[in-house]
Amino acid sequence: MKQILRNIRMFLRREKMIFTVMVICIFSSALILNFAYGLYQNFNTQKMEDNADLQEIVIDIDDDSQLTRKEFQTYIESLSEDVLQNMTVFVAGTLEGVGEDTYNTLDCRFEYYNGKYKVMEEYRENIEKSLHSGRMITDEEENSGAYVALVSYDDATGRNDFIKSIMKDEDTIILFGREYEIIGEAPTTITPSIPFLSVPEDFIFDDIVILSFDNVINKPVYEELKMQADTVIPEKLIFPELDLPDPDSITLYNNIILISLLIAVLSLLNFAMLYHFVLEKRSRDLAIMRICGCTKRRALLIYLGECAVLSVPVYLIGTGLFILLLDHVFDDLFIYMKQAYSMQVYLIIFIGYILLMLLILGIMISRHISKTILQEWKEG
Repeated sequence: MKQILRNIRMFLRREKMIFTVMVICIFSSALILNFAYGLYQNFNTQKMEDNADLQEIVIDIDDDSQLTRKEFQTYIESLSEDVLQNMTVFVAGTLEGVGEDTYNTLDCRFEYYNGKYKVMEEYRENIEKSLHSGRMITDEEENSGAYVALVSYDDATGRNDFIKSIMKDEDTIILFGREYEIIGEAPTTITPSIPFLSVPEDFIFDDIVILSFDNVINKPVYEELKMQADTVIPEKLIFPELDLPDPDSITLYNNIILISLLIAVLSLLNFAMLYHFVLEKRSRDLAIMRICGCTKRRALLIYLGECAVLSVPVYLIGTGLFILLLDHVFDDLFIYMKQAYSMQVYLIIFIGYILLMLLILGIMISRHISKTILQEWKEG
């Protein structure tokens, strides 16, 4: 330790400018590393908070329009595969000729991907758990528009009045003037569940459209849904106004974080290069140490110890200043940043920085002290 402290005193006396620059490198690295971590956590938390519920779009159908099944089918099929692969569709319309005091809304749930219609997976799982008899509609029947129906059944009352009113016999119902085979009974909506493509092309969907996604909806997806609606079925769907993350702002945040980390790494490399320059000027001192019996391993430990003794206090001061800035400046600008920190986080960032610094310096110093004593003396 005495030799380490002596080296630092000699370093400060002989190379004040380089010493100052090295201190600035360590200090700035502490500030930038802590800031980059906080910015990253703030960005991710804000994205989750802002978009936690944005996995579903509820779209109204214009009252003055008549959105037919064929038009809606054309719209769905106009969307790109990137949008469709994570999307499920719910669409509903009023059944004509049913009393006002009776539930008279027909709804269809389906997925469309790779040119094929499928049963909504979540709906399939829910129905299969609660089936009273029969089976669920298959993907093949959904895609072909088969005339099959799943009807509502209650354990206490059996089939409801609406189903009874449209039954031809125990195994068949009449809907849209067509015969549908009853393939299963389950606690569904009052009206039967049938394949989307089995609905007549001129049937009017006038209630609501709900598009659900596996992932959070982003702006490009939302804009494509609106653009295709305006193009294929203009003025028939009314989209809600959504505050979605802009890809440009996401890219900007990511670039700021990346640049911050790059600056911190460059500061560390600059510190190593400056120390290498100092070691080159100490070649004579190293030669004398080696002549006096100092081994390469001991010399390596002395130099690494010098860097550690110099770096640790400066890094801690930089971290202390960052904590002050976090309390009085950053906390107002980045509302989720402060909650991302703890003593453990500061410690992990600190240990990571020190270990990376010692690794880079260890490689550089090892190469420097690998020279023979004669080489060191000549260079000094």
